[in-house]
Amino acid sequence: LRFLAEQCGREVLMAAAANGVTPAHLAAVDALRHERVEMLRFLVNHAYREVLTAVMVKGAVPAHGAAQYGHVDALRFLAEQCGREVLMAAAANGVTPAHLAAVDALRHERVEMLRFLVNHAYREVLTAVMVKGAVPAHGAAQYGHVDALRFLAEQ
Repeated sequence: LRFLAEQCGREVLMAAAANGVTPAHLAAVDALRHERVEMLRFLVNHAYREVLTAVMVKGAVPAHGAAQYGHVDALRFLAEQCGREVLMAAAANGVTPAHLAAVDALRHERVEMLRFLVNHAYREVLTAVMVKGAVPAHGAAQYGHVDALRFLAEQ
């Protein structure tokens, strides 16, 4: 990544694929655990800060991917850099990081991710309504995530 930035300029770090995915989206989701935040930090330091809030075609930002895959470290970095509003970002269908954490994060990371969102975002993160009317508890119940549903009920 450093080589590409040196050879092509920092604009390459903001380049979006046809679906709007940028290097920041991929770093928040796919980078190895010990490299995830380092990659995001590199992108901030060598590109534009806006790389962390770049919107994909369907409205997702890197925070959506981090929440979906249970990457609390990446989500924490994104919140520190962009403010807690990024934790409430809604995609075109209304999905927020909390919806994705309740449904998709791995079992041992699901409640940790929801707890982080509650502690670092607005309390409304747990009651954010998608376009079709669903809140994070709907997804947790649909997929049988009792741990997430219990946490949501206790809040």
